[in-house]
Formats: sequence, structure tokens, C-alpha cells
Amino acid sequence: MNNITIKKIHANIFLIREIYFKEHANIFLFRNKDRGLLFDCGLGLEKLKPILNKLGIKKFTVCATHIHFDHSGGMKHFAPNEIILTTKQYHHIRQKKLWALQYLTPKDFDNQLISHKKAVEFCKHFDQTIARPKIIHGNRLKFGDFKFKLIPAPGHADESILFWEPNHQILISGDALYSGQPYTDLVNSNLKQFLKTLHQIDSTDFKLLLPGHNQILNKTTASAVINKWERKINDWLTVE
Repeated sequence: MNNITIKKIHANIFLIREIYFKEHANIFLFRNKDRGLLFDCGLGLEKLKPILNKLGIKKFTVCATHIHFDHSGGMKHFAPNEIILTTKQYHHIRQKKLWALQYLTPKDFDNQLISHKKAVEFCKHFDQTIARPKIIHGNRLKFGDFKFKLIPAPGHADESILFWEPNHQILISGDALYSGQPYTDLVNSNLKQFLKTLHQIDSTDFKLLLPGHNQILNKTTASAVINKWERKINDWLTVE
């Protein structure tokens, strides 16, 4: 049974999901002929690369919005020279305490497909998978007609970044914004920085927001989530 789904959402842009993981961590693929650019790569309990090979993709570049287990685990199946990280992301991926594995629970999995035990065993070894990735220098990333600007987005995690494509008005947000409950109690979370990141997202000119989880958002639906998150975070700051 194929535990990976691929859905075309725009010209040469695809949403990929690992259906065994109920938290719906999104993987986004941008395709340019036989080249593929991945933003995040899921847990990686099943190999994604051979599936993408069937789409005609032979050359890969893998980026990360942040390094939590459900966004970076799949890097294990790619060669180091196919992976590109910021300096901070590379530093953090060597530290187990920053992977957010404490949030990995049996209820997150469809155990008919993949067991929680298998997931935990796999996730224990993330630090052995990324030997010498490429390091992003500067704040630009070009891929075919897409020219992304990298924007720091601390709050959920201090290594989080946004990928903004102004010409196509696309913003890739990772866990800096998605429809759902924000997680703000990780080792390197920061509530005040999170508020600044939300303001940054709201002031960015995008039509399509590709989030780390759940459904794709437009400017209107993204702003509604931002307002909800800002209220929650301000309430939490008041309690502190």
C-alpha cells in the first residue's frame, strides 16, 4: 500500500503527505523539468525519492522550514549534497533535544499502516542521517522561474524560516502559521518572537500560503488564523 499521496495544487507545485501520520505534516514539491525542490520532507518512514523518480524527477534539492522530526526526518533518504540548510538549522539538527520528539505519541499514527514503535525507533537516529549538507549563504534561493527570499521566522522554533516568492506571491510558512493549534512550549520557542513573526507574515504580499500542516491558505484565511493565534499568544504572555 502506498502511504504517500501527491496532489497537484498549482502549475508545477505539488502537495505531498504521508497518510500514516495523522498530524498531516505537509511536504511541498516544486518541479522544473527533471529537477525537484522540496520544502520539508516529512518523517520519512517510507522512502519518498523513488516515488518522485516516477514523476520524472531525477535531481533533488531539499530545504527545511525547521528541523522538527515531522519536517526533516525524510532527509535520511537523500544524499548530503541534495540537502541545503541554514547554518542554524544544521547546528540544531545535531541536537536531539530540539527535534520535538516529546510530541510523538501513538495517537499520531494509523497503526494499520505504520506503528508508533517503528516511528519512534526511526526518529531516534535523525542525527546520523545528515552528514555534510550544503549551507545556504545569504537570503536568496533560485529554482527555475521561482526566486525565493528567506525570512527568519522565530517563535515556534528559533531556526524556522519563511520562503517567500514575491513574483508568484507564494509564501511557505512551515509551522510559523497553519490552521490549527500553535505549539509554543518547545525548548527554543519564544512567544514574543512568535508575535513578531505573525506580524511579518501578515504584512507579506502573498496570495497562496503553503503551511506546515493542514489545508493551504489564502491571504484572507491566513489573516484569520493570525488573529486567532495572536489572541492566544497574548493571553499566554499575560499569564506569564
